[in-house]
Amino acid sequence: MIQKKSRKSSNNKYSNLKKISKFSLFFLRLLYKPALALVAIQILVGGILIYNKRQVVKQNLTSYILTDVLNTIYYKDYIEYIKDLAHVLLNNEQLPRLDLSINFKDQQEIECLRKRLENCTKDGWVRGPKIFIDNEVYKVKLKAKGDRNFHRTNFKNMSFKVDIRGDKRINGLEEFSLQSPVMRNYAIEPLVAKIFRKQGIISPRHYYYRFYINGEYAGLRHLEEGIGTELIEANKRRYGPVFSVNEDITLRSFEEPFELSNKSKWDQSNLGIDRTAFSILKQSSLSITRQSEINTEIFNTYFDIDLWAKYLAISDIFKVYHSAVPKNVKFYFNPVKGLMEPIFFDGHYLPGEFDDFLFSDLLNNDIDKSKCPYRCTNKPFWQMMIGNKEKINKDFFLKYRKYIELYSSEEFINSVIRSEWKKLSKLRGNIYRNGYRKDQTDHYGILPHVEPFYRILNRIRSINSFVRESKTLIPEHSYDKSNNILGVVNKESRHPQLYSIYCRDKKIISDIILPRGVFYKFELSQYPNKCSDKTFEFSIDQGNKR
Repeated sequence: MIQKKSRKSSNNKYSNLKKISKFSLFFLRLLYKPALALVAIQILVGGILIYNKRQVVKQNLTSYILTDVLNTIYYKDYIEYIKDLAHVLLNNEQLPRLDLSINFKDQQEIECLRKRLENCTKDGWVRGPKIFIDNEVYKVKLKAKGDRNFHRTNFKNMSFKVDIRGDKRINGLEEFSLQSPVMRNYAIEPLVAKIFRKQGIISPRHYYYRFYINGEYAGLRHLEEGIGTELIEANKRRYGPVFSVNEDITLRSFEEPFELSNKSKWDQSNLGIDRTAFSILKQSSLSITRQSEINTEIFNTYFDIDLWAKYLAISDIFKVYHSAVPKNVKFYFNPVKGLMEPIFFDGHYLPGEFDDFLFSDLLNNDIDKSKCPYRCTNKPFWQMMIGNKEKINKDFFLKYRKYIELYSSEEFINSVIRSEWKKLSKLRGNIYRNGYRKDQTDHYGILPHVEPFYRILNRIRSINSFVRESKTLIPEHSYDKSNNILGVVNKESRHPQLYSIYCRDKKIISDIILPRGVFYKFELSQYPNKCSDKTFEFSIDQGNKR
């Protein structure tokens, strides 16, 4: 009798699962058609835009549609769009409310700052406004923020830098920015920031609110944590000096471009940690500006190469290269380790841009043919870490290769990326509910914004295929028998290959990185055991197959 009951129970579970799967399939079929209709509408509107832009004749049509018209062409992204929007509408799930109270005089001063006029206030701050959240009142000072004019289109939509006056804190924060979600590309920035943090890299916290100015609704606002003590300590670090690059200059044109955050506090300190950190950054910037040769020794000695390898790998898979340019990444000196760490800031993913670039391309012989971000003006900074085709930073590259393979794996996609993405459903639904349009960097597009999750996944999987191919595509070999010289060139693998030579006793006698298009030669006679073409073996997958 017991067995019969258990069989009946298992049959009921099976039938229930079957009903659920049938319902899910039915639900997806219902969403499939409207999702395709949305894609068709966006492409139709895009076609009209293209027809009215004569210069597009010289461009690739598909590239233009992807870059300037659509966030994504994956119908699954439109299904997710409908699901997220329907969920917040049906359940009336709204973001919390934040009110800004500001009098006419203070508003006029902010307007002056917004327009970048002179002598608006004594120090660039406006004191007097108040913020209200859940019946709590916070006295604050405000200033206008943002390099792009998009931050300053009008008072209602402008971006603010906020500093709380007094001991109260909002979500534990004293300093933060208030800006439209478009300024950090909607839901992509909080996703990437969370993944950076999970991998041990310092990154700011992100919160979202319905924003009211003197009782009038002004859309959604993204509250982004500032670079301060709370940020460092929330990421489980001892507070140390944080530097950024002065945005008016570049590493290539100035030998001391670094600015110290919270300088007044460090000036009062007798520890000298800030001066040590500044000395390290100065040495590294000099090695970049002189450009006589790539100097990776300073980087390997004074920078945490494990964290920087993770930083470049995650920037690659999510295509958030904006966070990897010197003026955006922040430099934190860890006083415990005595090493410089990156702080993720302002990733700003943009669909369509830099689709054909990876940091590993910097090692390849045909880098100039790649679509390198910002015309490769930041190449010297990145090559300080990874090296170039003549001098590869092997220690760094092997870590970078390990992490980019890990982060692009299906296991990581399913256990980490998808998990974090699901948590942002409410945010995405509220963004869609408010009718936000596509981010065009310095203005809104015409078409609605659709989060390009499956487009991102497609890129991640493509990167993983490049790494896998580097372990299977056989380099081209040549052999000079009279001189016992072996020639090797990687002609097919986009990702540089790890090439190992074995001879007789099966021990590695040489282990090098093979970028694409760079010819290497080995005098086999210089190796022990009389290595020749008859006793030589090689591997491109770390010895698993020879």
